[in-house]
Amino acid sequence: MGKDDLYRAYQFAPDAKIIGIHMDTVNHATLTKAELRRFIEEKHLDKQRVLVPNDGQRYKF
Repeated sequence: MGKDDLYRAYQFAPDAKIIGIHMDTVNHATLTKAELRRFIEEKHLDKQRVLVPNDGQRYKF
């Protein structure tokens, strides 16, 4: 799932929380956490809905 896919999911599911995980790994090395966070800023996405956790960070819902 790339940036554009994330954006489409954000628009399609307005009540969903979207969590970008497995960033900066071998399989997903084309998109870093920093790049995804910049994209979220550029698109003015709600940071309460689109989460990019730091390594080891947990969320409780």
